[in-house]
Amino acid sequence: MHRQPIFQLPAAKGNIYMKKVFGPIVNAVLSIILGIAAVYVISFLNMVPNSMQVDLPHYMYPKVMPVSGTDAHDAEKARERLSNKLHKKLVEVGLEEEETKEPDVPTPKAEAGSTLTWRGYQTFAKPLGYSLVQEGYFTVGVDGEADKYYSPGPDGGWYSYDPKSKELSEASAETSSIPCSYEDLITFWISRDPSASVSSDMADILTESAPAEDLKELATYGVKTFGNQDMTGLTFASLLQYQASGYFLGFYDETRSENQGRAFYLSGEDRQYINRVSYNTLHAETSRASKDLHGEVISTVMDGSFYTFDPDTRMIGKISFWPDDKMEGLSEKNIASIPDGYTVPPVVGKAGKMVCCVFAGNSDIQRMDLVSGEVRDIPELALASGAGFAYTSFVFGTDRLVFFYTTNQDPGTVKVSEVLYSSLEG
Repeated sequence: MHRQPIFQLPAAKGNIYMKKVFGPIVNAVLSIILGIAAVYVISFLNMVPNSMQVDLPHYMYPKVMPVSGTDAHDAEKARERLSNKLHKKLVEVGLEEEETKEPDVPTPKAEAGSTLTWRGYQTFAKPLGYSLVQEGYFTVGVDGEADKYYSPGPDGGWYSYDPKSKELSEASAETSSIPCSYEDLITFWISRDPSASVSSDMADILTESAPAEDLKELATYGVKTFGNQDMTGLTFASLLQYQASGYFLGFYDETRSENQGRAFYLSGEDRQYINRVSYNTLHAETSRASKDLHGEVISTVMDGSFYTFDPDTRMIGKISFWPDDKMEGLSEKNIASIPDGYTVPPVVGKAGKMVCCVFAGNSDIQRMDLVSGEVRDIPELALASGAGFAYTSFVFGTDRLVFFYTTNQDPGTVKVSEVLYSSLEG
């Protein structure tokens, strides 16, 4: 006998039960879909007027659409948020890739071009050396060491020496224009003639121009870079050119101890006045002082002081302003006299950490320690017995002293010798 089930749910009631269970879920999904669609519709309605106002009258598409009451700007922001959210979800499931934007990092050359300050002056002036009577110079390679050495000869022509190949060769006339460069970031070409034009390899800083004429104004402008002011390329190159011609003496930083940044230069027909321009970084004030000289300044500023030479007494001295706050006078100190037979101004430089000067005799080369006044021979640069110097030129490089010369026996041939600073120690 066929038995009926004890309990059976009517078909109509089963449909009602399914609707009660799944109906809210379906409605929720549809609501979400319709809500998203509504946002896009509203956004589209607000986007159309902004994109079509070029072709249609403005009054047909007001800023606030009557259909939604939504501001066009708010609709645009809503579209951006939805787009970003959708992109993030697609990235998470692997359907799109994350967008990466490279940071805007300025190149070293661009940074050098936008920050011409006193801090970089010693770096760019490095090929000129510390001596005002040194005519030769060197170029700096990418490794920071001297790449080549250049010097004028007795005939007025220029010569170059490669310390790696040990080769000496004649150089073109363009070498009389000194390249002040470092790490190939920027190069200024200057002359020992302060009225000659200056140029640079960075067109946005300086192409070619006449140098600034008033050294007093240049020094005053330059010393303000101890504050928040940057130099122009023309100012920077002009100061380098005035140093090459023996007038500008460089910058000196005392901002940490005295809030003072300083610049020094010579003036007068015979360079008989030494001038100092100071800038107080705390009060943004500029002050000046000028004093008479009793000798020839033969160096740029070195630790706040300068070295002098008196050709009559052959005395090498050291001067500095005193006191620092009032600049009432010059503090003068005699170091030592160079021996008899040495009458030309000695060339000042730094042999490693040692501040010294060098000078040539009849057939030998000597150096003086400018701290102790001690004089010593440099046997590596001396001539053989019986020979004598006719022409001499010294160049203090990064790691060696290079000596260009001719002899009385062969005055038409330029020769070169060198000595490493490490062999001069002790």
